[in-house]
Amino acid sequence: MWTRRRLAALLGAVLLVFVMLASAVPTSYDPPAFVTNPVDHVDTLIGTGTGGQRVGEINNFPGASVPFGMVQYSPDTAGNYAGYDHGNSRATGFSMTHASVGCAAFGDISMLPTTGQVGSEPWGATEEIAHDDTEVGVPGYYTVRFPTTRVVAELTATTHTGVGRFIYPDNRQPALFYVNSGASLGGTSAANIQIGDDNTTITGSATSGGFCGKDNVYTVYFAMKFSRPFTSYGTWDGYSVFAGTRSAYSSYTGSSGGYVGFPAGSRVEVHTALSYVSLDGARANLAAEGKASFDDVRAAAAREWNDKLSRISVASADDADVETFYTALYHSLLNPNTFNDVDGSYMGFDGDVHELPAVHNQYTNFSDWDTYRGLGALHGLLFPEQASDMAQSLVNDAEQSGSFPRWALANTATAEMSGDSVVPLMVNFYAFGAKDFDVHAALRYMVNAATKGGDGLNGYVERPAIATYLERGYLPETANSCIGGAIPGASITLEWSVDDFAISRFADALGDSATATEFQNRAQYWQNLFNPTTHYISPRDAMGLFPVGPGVVPPAQGCFSQLGFDEGNAEQYVWYVPQNIAGLVTALRGRKAVEDRLDRFTKQLNVGPEEPYLWAGNEPGFDVPWLYNYIGQPWKTQQLVDRVRSELFSDTPDGEPGNDDLGAMSSWYVWAALGVYPSTPGTSILTVNTPLFDRVVIALPEGKFIKMSAPGASGPNRMKYIKSLHIDGHPTDKTYLPESIIRTGGDLSFSLSPKPNKAWGTGDLSAPPSLGAGSSTVTVNVSPAVVEISRGATGNVTVNAQRMIDGPGGYTITGASDIAGIKAAKTSGQFAADGSASATVAITVAQSVRDGYYPLVLTTKVADGTRTFKLLVTVDQD
Repeated sequence: MWTRRRLAALLGAVLLVFVMLASAVPTSYDPPAFVTNPVDHVDTLIGTGTGGQRVGEINNFPGASVPFGMVQYSPDTAGNYAGYDHGNSRATGFSMTHASVGCAAFGDISMLPTTGQVGSEPWGATEEIAHDDTEVGVPGYYTVRFPTTRVVAELTATTHTGVGRFIYPDNRQPALFYVNSGASLGGTSAANIQIGDDNTTITGSATSGGFCGKDNVYTVYFAMKFSRPFTSYGTWDGYSVFAGTRSAYSSYTGSSGGYVGFPAGSRVEVHTALSYVSLDGARANLAAEGKASFDDVRAAAAREWNDKLSRISVASADDADVETFYTALYHSLLNPNTFNDVDGSYMGFDGDVHELPAVHNQYTNFSDWDTYRGLGALHGLLFPEQASDMAQSLVNDAEQSGSFPRWALANTATAEMSGDSVVPLMVNFYAFGAKDFDVHAALRYMVNAATKGGDGLNGYVERPAIATYLERGYLPETANSCIGGAIPGASITLEWSVDDFAISRFADALGDSATATEFQNRAQYWQNLFNPTTHYISPRDAMGLFPVGPGVVPPAQGCFSQLGFDEGNAEQYVWYVPQNIAGLVTALRGRKAVEDRLDRFTKQLNVGPEEPYLWAGNEPGFDVPWLYNYIGQPWKTQQLVDRVRSELFSDTPDGEPGNDDLGAMSSWYVWAALGVYPSTPGTSILTVNTPLFDRVVIALPEGKFIKMSAPGASGPNRMKYIKSLHIDGHPTDKTYLPESIIRTGGDLSFSLSPKPNKAWGTGDLSAPPSLGAGSSTVTVNVSPAVVEISRGATGNVTVNAQRMIDGPGGYTITGASDIAGIKAAKTSGQFAADGSASATVAITVAQSVRDGYYPLVLTTKVADGTRTFKLLVTVDQD
């Protein structure tokens, strides 16, 4: 019989279940409305400050540009190598070119409105800049005031021109306008300026380059037209000021420039056009785009931005998330940049002027190591027409120079960063929808570089030391410090494995099965650096030896990060095998071991290159949050993506965790906020996490759409976990989307929960695909690798082995030496449950063997595969 206490307990339990259900599935859910004008939800000052502790400069610029434009008309602050930092109160002026990169670049043709008298060194002048509510940046428009001089500046832009409106105070002080043609941020090796006889024009050029210490060079020409005649003028050469002169030229120091003056209280508009072809090209660009008024240009830029940003529509109850998202999408569409003039002419990589077919553009400034991971896919998905031109631009570069440029800047391959990342960038364009380029020429150049090196101009090689790489299956580490330019062999091997995987997918799509198979096998060369002693991917030397000691060590002398790795350490790079995560999980001893290791690794989110934790502010760690989807714990992916989104991104100047790298960091946020991520370069695989918005519509070509519904994803009590997922009305337990969805569109319906659902997406078949064909069966390490054994004696070495594929249970180790008197005992054994093994091998040296050094090859056989390791036997009398 029910007692009153039992009845109360039952009623309490029922009430608790009702409350839980009500919180999980809102019964009176009122979905937020879609954003109708995304341009109104962008603040270009977001991400213009400092992010993480290491490489903390985000380096976005707040000024005016149009999507993929040649011009980025924006302020510069004193001493900032990329141009602008929101925390810096001294401005050097407004220059015409900018990039969110990690080395000094661009900042060409600087101009500074000021008042008073021309000083003795106007080329070094700065002004106080007001970082308050009067500083406003929106797509296609920027305004700021200089408190000391009370000058107000407004900027807008077209593809080839920047338009400034400068309002001077009526304070009886001369209104001056400095044009510093020799102030490029990367240094100026030559510059000139010519003040027109009509007193309304200025022309000139600047030659700059030297990106990240490289020897690249480019020349940019400018043509400037004022809305009213100036009443005074002069020039300088970096040493002296020459009042009343109209021209100046400087070389080496490159500090030439000039000034013009207007009456106090003037309101001046100035149109400035650029060209990388010639001064006549700049004039023609000015004639084509420099006739509209400031307000008309601003309105046109806003319309263009609104059109591009509207390719993705979101609905959210959180205005800050919407602003962060659309600003990230805006930053994702600034680069690469138009390089051709309005007539289709552009300066080629061969130094000649080339002509484009009608309605096509030539693009440049591809920071491919940064952008292939997410930005290339985004461009291919949203803008396949422009992305096709981007891919064709790179093919054009190769036709003119002999090979694809790595990190193309203007019309030069800078070869900055490691890997051959231009390859997965192009293949990602293709995989996500950009098909209109010379794909067969692209494949030909990819294969040429991957087999012969890819010789370009002026000593540039796309894949240096490729012969050594193909001979050994990895790129050896050849130095013990970074002084003298040691190459990061481990990073390059990992990157080339990804690059070769991309070639394989591209070749397969084009029907070249032989090339596809060859490069699929090469995609597994990362396994040649897997050290089963430490369970890290480690650099190996030319003899094939792994370093002795722990997997993660501090940076060597002169190194930014651990020797063998580019901007990272072994713990941060061990996760970077996106083409074969399942194989990596096997190598790391299975799902449970990987879970524990990932949990430790992600306790900290943005540490820099020295500590063994996630560095979310740098590209090699971009895909880490989605790794949990591969090991049956998708709720941890959902949780970790949310941590990074909410803790490291915000709608503030410091609202990114690191350098934006031409939109790479911003595109990460775009994907993470949408709830999908392109996890496997070279494919269109999208793996999932919890969306940040209740509803999303992504516009695809031919009137198709990807529509997402995730009720409860936004707002103060948003639900962070996926309870279930339906695709086109059908339930799915997979943590990735069908690749066809980027072509056909589809409806994704997420059911969310405030608590983790530890059942959904956990099955063996739920994980995203891994492509492990061509994998080794085993990796080995031998210690000591140099063993001393006396004549007539026996010594032992330890063989550590790790099974690299699931299935085989046993192994056999045999030895072979060219010297009859040196023998290794045959050894057999079984792998542990986690696929690891350790065996002792006895090596006997006969009395007849002379003193010396003798190679001995140990061969470990597992199933149908083998792995060899060459050690050195040192023989002496005693």
